[in-house]
Amino acid sequence: MHEAALNISDHEADELLRAACSSDEGAWAEQFGKILYKDGRVELLDLNYLQEQVVEAIIWCRRNKYPCRIIILKPRQKGSSTITTACLYHMLQRRQANGLIIGGEFSQTDNLWKITRRYADYDKMAWGHKKARITNDEGYFGNGSTLQKETAQDSEAGRSGTYHFILSTEVGRWKDTKARNSAEIMTGVLACMPDLPDTVAVLESTAQGPSGLFYDRWNDADDWEHVRTMKAGEWKGRWIRIFAPWYAFEDSHDNLSSVEAEDVKRSLTPTEKELMADYSTLGANGKKYTITLGHIAWRRKILSS
Repeated sequence: MHEAALNISDHEADELLRAACSSDEGAWAEQFGKILYKDGRVELLDLNYLQEQVVEAIIWCRRNKYPCRIIILKPRQKGSSTITTACLYHMLQRRQANGLIIGGEFSQTDNLWKITRRYADYDKMAWGHKKARITNDEGYFGNGSTLQKETAQDSEAGRSGTYHFILSTEVGRWKDTKARNSAEIMTGVLACMPDLPDTVAVLESTAQGPSGLFYDRWNDADDWEHVRTMKAGEWKGRWIRIFAPWYAFEDSHDNLSSVEAEDVKRSLTPTEKELMADYSTLGANGKKYTITLGHIAWRRKILSS
């Protein structure tokens, strides 16, 4: 059986890969989704803990026929916007749909727009239609999908369209003025999305205090760790909140020699001992993330900087 599985043609292998990537945003991202790394390299995306959670939640909602509504408390520079734009781009290629990127400021919208445009420029997957073309202002896809961008500075943002994927970034930092109310703008934008399966709305933001639009919606959502354990039809909520603990990221620990590790171990404070004993989380792939001495060393460095 194993030998037979290996004896497939290149064409058959390509079709299997295409089928897998067509139905799985994470598979497409790791096989075809190229991003700009901090050192200037343009390379394929390697999903981290947070990104795996986002992909898993979107696929779970689609398979269980729920409208997907996600709110993400995103740590800085950990790839939240990278994966949410990848999922947006994937939907627009996978089926005919309309997408919207909206930020509180033009710079926030444009940052996500550039990431999405890079996906289109470098994508080598055979989607079965013409290559996507994303200009400075709009996106056009060979299957009829479109992509638009807005900012929350416009009180009428998005209200003229019908969208199937809405990506709202830095929602916690949207500013209210006498002429604009961020909660009303968000309500108006979300009203442009049909309440149907295979639609996705994402609100993402870095932390900005215990009040406001993002804070209120965050508190009304259900933890993904809880929702993911449910069967189809059991979940009665609407919004899923996704949070990634600091110790789940590869760049949040130091590589210690045995001598350095022993020094950290001997100098552990009561708080650090509690962190190591009490905190852990499971990833989408079943991997258990715990706090190690390398994490403690990294944490000390950050707190002292």
